[in-house]
Amino acid sequence: MRSAIIAFVLGAAFLQQQASLLQWEYLGLLLAAVLLLFFSSLKFGKLNAYVGLALRAICFAIAGFVWASVYAHAYLAQELPAEWEGRDVAVIGTIDSLPHQFPQGVRFNFAVEQILAQGRTVPVLPFKLSLSWYSSFGSQEFGPIGDVKPGERWQFTVRLKRPHGNANEYGFDYEAWLLEQNLRATGTVRSDENNAWKNQRLANFVWSFGNAVELSRAWLRQRINVALPDKPFAGVLVALVVGDQREVSQWLSTIKTCGGEFLKSLILMAVAISVFYALTLKSVLHGSIAFCRFTIKTCCDGFGDWPSSNRKIDTGKVSAFLFEFSNVTRIRVAQGSILIQISTSGVFITLR
Repeated sequence: MRSAIIAFVLGAAFLQQQASLLQWEYLGLLLAAVLLLFFSSLKFGKLNAYVGLALRAICFAIAGFVWASVYAHAYLAQELPAEWEGRDVAVIGTIDSLPHQFPQGVRFNFAVEQILAQGRTVPVLPFKLSLSWYSSFGSQEFGPIGDVKPGERWQFTVRLKRPHGNANEYGFDYEAWLLEQNLRATGTVRSDENNAWKNQRLANFVWSFGNAVELSRAWLRQRINVALPDKPFAGVLVALVVGDQREVSQWLSTIKTCGGEFLKSLILMAVAISVFYALTLKSVLHGSIAFCRFTIKTCCDGFGDWPSSNRKIDTGKVSAFLFEFSNVTRIRVAQGSILIQISTSGVFITLR
């Protein structure tokens, strides 16, 4: 089984080195070869174990190549037609990601549910789009933008283009990243002043598991930003808790200045949060938590607000106190049994 898995992975990896994909008829021939090799390995494997092993390895290597090829064809098939680049299109769909606010507007992923007819033509668009909604661009003003949230259904007039990235060697490959995220077109939300189709919210929430997850992530991000207004490392905490790394880039200069010590603090902080979540889940599964409260508090004047070690903590209540990285980070976990202290000099875990 291990040799089959390794062969399958090698076959998929071999596809990544190819300049183009095989046509469907050739993939059909390879699939027939997979079936032939598989049944041959069953027959000859009884006569010679090594021959059977070799046939199975070749079989699974070709199967991995075919599987990756089919997957690539399915991804690349969702392509914006060239004739619809740079033209306004009215679409209905849901906000499919955490919106990213920036000074000129907001950026988000959009899952297309319906494409509205443009005259007598209904364009063919990819299922997922990366959209930006600008309130201004340079000296040009476009008017107010909507407060988009994950899971909402909206109607937009958009102008799309095919994915493109910079061709800088060793730089970030934006086009490959869009393909990885299954975003086959990018574009902007257009002003609806002169359009028959208006930019408007049609539903506050469309239920799906993915939308529920994204809405929960947005709620956690909002709570952190409210609890830590204008704090320099709020974006780092958001990245650690909900995985939204887009607000971390502004602190790259801090990372370069502090070097390895700062990175070590981030790693230790991630460890501490993982321990916190694990212990909370363990307590919930054991039925000892009736109410779970997660409070983040910033103390700007040292440790004066830190609870006394003799203070009794009610069973099941979870309190986390977060200090800026310039001081010391402490997290107190439920039931008063564990105290985690993190600083640039190391992590200290005290059992009580």
